[in-house]
Amino acid sequence: MAEVRQKKYIYQIYDFNGIHIHNVHADFDSFEKTLNGSIGNVTIQLIGSIDDVDLTVIEVGYEFRIYVIDNDILKKGYDFDSPLLIYKGIISSINIDIRGGSQKVSFDCVGIIALLARDIFKDGTTTTISKSGVSPGTIIREIIDQYSNETSIYLIFSYSEDSIDISGANVAYSFEQKTYKEAIDATKKLGSASRNYYIYPSGEVQYLPKPSSAQHSFIMNKHFARLTFKRDWNTIRNILLFWDGQVAGTYKQFIDDASAGTYRRLIERITDSRLTNTDAIDEFGNSFIDSKKNPSYNLSIEIFDNNFNEFGYDIESIEPGQTCRLYNVPKYIENLLGSNMLIKKVNYKKRSAIIEIEPEFDDDFINRMISMKRRITELENVGIPNDYTT
Repeated sequence: MAEVRQKKYIYQIYDFNGIHIHNVHADFDSFEKTLNGSIGNVTIQLIGSIDDVDLTVIEVGYEFRIYVIDNDILKKGYDFDSPLLIYKGIISSINIDIRGGSQKVSFDCVGIIALLARDIFKDGTTTTISKSGVSPGTIIREIIDQYSNETSIYLIFSYSEDSIDISGANVAYSFEQKTYKEAIDATKKLGSASRNYYIYPSGEVQYLPKPSSAQHSFIMNKHFARLTFKRDWNTIRNILLFWDGQVAGTYKQFIDDASAGTYRRLIERITDSRLTNTDAIDEFGNSFIDSKKNPSYNLSIEIFDNNFNEFGYDIESIEPGQTCRLYNVPKYIENLLGSNMLIKKVNYKKRSAIIEIEPEFDDDFINRMISMKRRITELENVGIPNDYTT
């Protein structure tokens, strides 16, 4: 098998139809990959002066891709003609900076998830779409299908039978003028707190439960040298008062008594008329409390790349939604960590990857904890009932 002496990156530009038109000499610092999201933004610095760069092949709206090849990737079946895709985005701006004798050309890219965030989930001219009697995974499949049906560009987003789990309780929800990403985010919140989605650079959408065993083993002072850890009381919500916005509708309290007894009563109020039946409300309320009833824990480590370190790790193999276990950490930290911790975010650099991890606690703490970054938009509480149910 052929070997690579050093890691090699390939930078390519594709037109609006996904047709490859040009390779460029370029460089980048880093980009992020986020659970319940996708790859993020990146700034690409072109190598050479303006005279060295063919600006006629670069256009805002074009697709930009980064491929990489190294010995770890070769062992997985990739080759020099078919390297590993690690980034796909849309060129959002082209920047020219001339200062005296210095000339720089760069462009900014947004991740492909921006396409889902900037278009409305619709069917023809209808922008209110109701779903009922189906699982969250089924709804996410239908959202992706609808995007493909409604857009004329080539197929960017896809899924397989194995990549989106359609098991779980049926739910009901009315999406009113939501973007495709907002619709996916709302659907994720309707389902089990243990299920998350991630969109790979290839465009494949994944919505799956947390893996049952660790997929990565990271050893301190071998794969990583620094660990940061934070436990935060401010994120706790152990009581939810939910109202469906109807005068004679559902006004209900969800509570975790153990959390309220330990950390004090910490209330969230949500009004959402788009949840249209009691089963869906119960699924949402229980999932909300389950994900917020304990302090949030933020744990991050920086993994060395094994191309530049005697030990290190294959950082291209680390993805959000996978799980890991840490070894050789201090005892007071080890006692708080579990053996199957969820990777929430990866900040990919050329020589390392900073990963944010969700600790997994025993029954005295919590079996899972998903931080819900975005609350459902609250409606004005006009006509709310006087008393709630439990």
